[in-house]
Amino acid sequence: MSFNKTIKYYRDIIESELKKVYLNGPDNMVQTANFVMSAKGKRIRPLLTMLSCNSLGGDFNKSADIAVAIELLHNFTLVHDDIMDEDSLRHNQPTVHNKWDIATAVLTGDSLLWLSLYLLKKVDKSREEVIFHFIDAIKLVCEGQAYDKIFETQDFVPIKKYEKMISMKTGYMIGLCSHLGAICAGADVEEQNKMKAYGLAIGKAYQIQDDYMEIYLDENTMRKSLKSDIELNKKTYMICLGLELDPVGLNSILDSGLDVSKKIESLKGYFEELEIKDRTISEINKSFRLAEDILSDIELKNNHLSELNKYLINRRY
Repeated sequence: MSFNKTIKYYRDIIESELKKVYLNGPDNMVQTANFVMSAKGKRIRPLLTMLSCNSLGGDFNKSADIAVAIELLHNFTLVHDDIMDEDSLRHNQPTVHNKWDIATAVLTGDSLLWLSLYLLKKVDKSREEVIFHFIDAIKLVCEGQAYDKIFETQDFVPIKKYEKMISMKTGYMIGLCSHLGAICAGADVEEQNKMKAYGLAIGKAYQIQDDYMEIYLDENTMRKSLKSDIELNKKTYMICLGLELDPVGLNSILDSGLDVSKKIESLKGYFEELEIKDRTISEINKSFRLAEDILSDIELKNNHLSELNKYLINRRY
C-alpha cells in the first residue's frame, strides 16, 4: 500500500475509534469532549504510533488503542493550554472555554485525560510497560507546560533551557508515539530506544517549526489563534535567539505598544536582519536530518516513516 493510501486508511481508523470513545456520561462532558475530538486535526501522533508499529513489522491494528489514547492525551493538553493562553481558536473552531466557559473546559480536559488512561485497559501486549511510559509522558508534558509559563515572566531564557522545555512539552509526547509503536511491534530494547530518539528529534523540529510558522503564516493557514504568543511574552526559539543576539533591539519591538499584528510585521524584519529566520530554518532541518539518520540505523519493513518526515518538513500548519 502506498504511503498516501496508508495514511488515509489509518486516519479513517483513528477517526472511527475517536467517535466511540465517550458516548455515555454527563452531557456537559460528553458533548464537549466529542466537540474537541470532532475537530479536523492532523492526527500526527496517532499516525506516528501506528506507522512505527507497522514499519517494524508489527500489526498496526494492535497499536490502534494506544494511538487513540495518545491523541486523547494530546487534546487534553490543548484544551488546558488554550485556557492558559486565552486562545479563542483551535482547528478553525472556537476553543472550549470560548464556546462554553472555563469550568467546562477544565472538565473537558480532565475527561480527555482519564479517557486516555481508561483506553489503555484494552491493551493486551506489554500493558504494564505501555502504561509506565504513558504516565511518565503525562508528568513531563505537564512540567514542560509549567516551564513554558514560568518563562513568560522571565526577561531572558537561554536556548538550552528553551530546548529542554520543548523536549518535555512536545518532544517527549512525539517520542512516546514512536516508542510505544515499537513496543507494540515487539521490538527489542535497543530498537525501542532508537525509535524514541527518532521521535524526540521529530518533536524538536516540529515545535521549532511551529514557532516559525506562527510568525510567518496567518491564522487561516494555521487554523488557530496566533497573537497570544506575543501578548503573553512566550519564549519561542526565535525570541530566545533574539534575546541572545540583540536584546535591546528585540525589546524595543516587544515593548513598543504597537498592535500585535504590527509587532509581528516588525519582528519579521528584525529576524531577517539578524539572520534569525535563516538560523531557525537551519535548526529545523538539522533536527529532521537527525531523525532521518536515526531511521537509517534501524531495520524497517517500509519507508513510511521517511515519507512522514517529508510530509512534516513541508507542512503548512
